[in-house]
Amino acid sequence: MKTLLFIARRFVFSTREKTIKTMIRITAISILIGSCALALVAAVMNGFEQGTRKAIQGIHPDLIITSSDAPLNYKKIDEIIKQDFKSTVASTSPYAQESALIKAADSKMITQIVTVTGLDPVAEQQTTKLASMIKQPVGGSLTLLNTPDGAFIGTTLASMLCATVGDEIILMHAPELSGKSTFSVEQATVKIAGIFKTGIDDIDSRVVFCSLPTFKNIFGHKNIATIGVTVAPHVADCTIQRELHDRFELDVLSWKELYPALLSALTLEKYAMFFILALILLVASMNIASLLFMLITQKKMEIGVLKTMGLTDREITRIFMIIGVGLAVGSSIIGLGIASIASFLLNHFHIISLPDVYYVSHLPATMTFSIAGAVLAVVLLLSIAASYLATRGLRSLETSSVLKQTE
Repeated sequence: MKTLLFIARRFVFSTREKTIKTMIRITAISILIGSCALALVAAVMNGFEQGTRKAIQGIHPDLIITSSDAPLNYKKIDEIIKQDFKSTVASTSPYAQESALIKAADSKMITQIVTVTGLDPVAEQQTTKLASMIKQPVGGSLTLLNTPDGAFIGTTLASMLCATVGDEIILMHAPELSGKSTFSVEQATVKIAGIFKTGIDDIDSRVVFCSLPTFKNIFGHKNIATIGVTVAPHVADCTIQRELHDRFELDVLSWKELYPALLSALTLEKYAMFFILALILLVASMNIASLLFMLITQKKMEIGVLKTMGLTDREITRIFMIIGVGLAVGSSIIGLGIASIASFLLNHFHIISLPDVYYVSHLPATMTFSIAGAVLAVVLLLSIAASYLATRGLRSLETSSVLKQTE
């Protein structure tokens, strides 16, 4: 094998033909660019998927227990979970939800319909990452919701209302009719205790958080509509989801089921982009076949000499396979290195900012060993195929005819 490697290296570096040297450079650069582009785009798509999942999972608990028939008995359910699921469930948090119209206290114009969510600030801090998303006041916590009539609104909604921390807003809602043919609109004034930013526009513009006591003051009840469940790190969500469903005979949803279309689209887009950009490497690998065709034609004399010295057709084929595969793998490794550096710069220096419609604030790029391995595997397979295609004609070369040409 060492002899074949030595001959392959001599064929590449000792050639004096300018056309061959130029073709080697073109082949190396094309594979380098193709592998770099494939790895970098795959890293960006992977970063988008992880960033979106992180943003969604940060605002939602791992699992959500809900019932469409009647309010949930949170105290009883929580006691059972602490007793029967203490090793698999880390925490729970209750939620009460109602819809309302919202407007600024000094304005007569109704802004839009929002979902008012009542929660337990202490339990919520153990269940989701909402506390880390508070932008105003700086360093604020969910305990600010315990202030009388305190509420949190998103940055988008705050911009719509032209409101900031300390301002008052008005929530209007219609109580249940209870058989009456007419209804009246009730309103309640709450004070903005904090402003959050989740990166999810539907939440930042349409959700108001408050404590359960404040929720009761507004709507006259605090019926628990859903219960958030945080699963222990070592336990799979799907396992606990089935167990909770069987235990309580209630609907148990995963946070992934809240955005099925979005998550499926991200996954499909990631694989589709990888496949499409892999076609660039397919085109680049054709340069390997062209290079080896030219090299075989130029090295006919050396091939004849090697055959007379006892090398078999298979060994000569291996020489050119080593040249093609080695050139491709070496170029792709350099391309992967460039893509890794670019990914590091994009992630740590936030070079490219993104508008609020995305779930991430900057263009992310997460390079992983699986991406690098997939790119190398694609390059290896394509280079082997291209090299084999170019060396198929080697066996048709007769030693005698080659030697006659040299005479």
